[in-house]
Amino acid sequence: MLDVSIDDDIRRSYKGGAVQVHPGREGQTVYDGASFDVNSMYPWAMLQPMPCGVPIFFEGKYKPDPDYPLYIQHILCEFKIKEGYIPTIQIKNNLSYQQNKYLTESVEQTHLYLTSVDLKLFFDHYDVYNYEYINGWKFQVVYDIFKSYVEYWYEIKKTETGAKRAIAKQMLNAFYGKTASRVHIKSKIPYMGEDDIVHYKYTEEETKKPVYTAVASFITSYGRDKILRTAQSLGGTRPDSYFCYMDTDSVHTCNLSVEDAAKYIDIDQTRLGAFKLEYTCKRAKYIRQKCYIEEQEFTDGTQTYTNYIRKCAGMPEDVKEWISWDAFNLGFEFDPESENLPKDLIHKIASNGVDINNHAAFRHEVERYAKLQPVNVPGGVVLKPIRFSIKP
Repeated sequence: MLDVSIDDDIRRSYKGGAVQVHPGREGQTVYDGASFDVNSMYPWAMLQPMPCGVPIFFEGKYKPDPDYPLYIQHILCEFKIKEGYIPTIQIKNNLSYQQNKYLTESVEQTHLYLTSVDLKLFFDHYDVYNYEYINGWKFQVVYDIFKSYVEYWYEIKKTETGAKRAIAKQMLNAFYGKTASRVHIKSKIPYMGEDDIVHYKYTEEETKKPVYTAVASFITSYGRDKILRTAQSLGGTRPDSYFCYMDTDSVHTCNLSVEDAAKYIDIDQTRLGAFKLEYTCKRAKYIRQKCYIEEQEFTDGTQTYTNYIRKCAGMPEDVKEWISWDAFNLGFEFDPESENLPKDLIHKIASNGVDINNHAAFRHEVERYAKLQPVNVPGGVVLKPIRFSIKP
């Protein structure tokens, strides 16, 4: 096991999936869309070269070392996105930057901690200047260490259904995260307050032994590299790009047939690491990260049916049932206590057979569709209807 201080340093390079909208298409209507998902992206990434052993600390810039070919580089720099390129950098825990925003330009010299995979992508997408290589950690490499594990569970995922497939999917996707288990832990302890309400307090911080965070850091790096480079091959952020949106293991396109998409995307419905066609859509709006609506059209004989795929982090599932295409925009608001309710909701409630002129019945139905927040009260917990809105 590595020392906790070493793990803390390595953990700076550990980041999540890439999620962003083409910056010129946020909230715009696009047509002839498709969604392509990677077949088991993180399990595919587990088959790439992995760091192993006790890393060696180095000062300055990494120098090629055949015995330690993988590395994490700490660099202090300024940067600006190249024209037409997709941004790849997010900065967390820095008051100079929005935490969830992908950066087109730095505002000052900024510290970055990047795996060798991320560092190559960074220099490919940005003009980097006023930079200084600070230090880093270099690793030995191991090949195919997870190969038998991934192939065993992926075969079950491909061939089974129901619970067996669900278990296989869980075994594939949850494995790598264990290598980055947190080492600094605080627990919440419940206690009864003088107001007869349950409150919580944190315990003293515990320090646990790290597993091997570098593995998770490289696995997620390989995943981001695949998604971002695929989106860039579709045209990046150019006005004529086919790229619209990405979310961890998927890319969404527009103005491109599935047949022509194969010129830019490695498409295969089952092969590990390839993109499979998830679905197509007639039109779509990508509002922001984790917030979009896509309209599908199906024909059955002489009848045409419309279906909507609505995704929005924090939006109650019941709201997704009734929010319309026109309403699905930044600024949408649903306050269950307001007298000025969305027209879509009123129509939905009326279609359920509720008399909208019966105030008590109507307000009861409104609350059923509201976002609910747990609130501790004397005797337990109640779910309180609260306001929901689509924010930037």
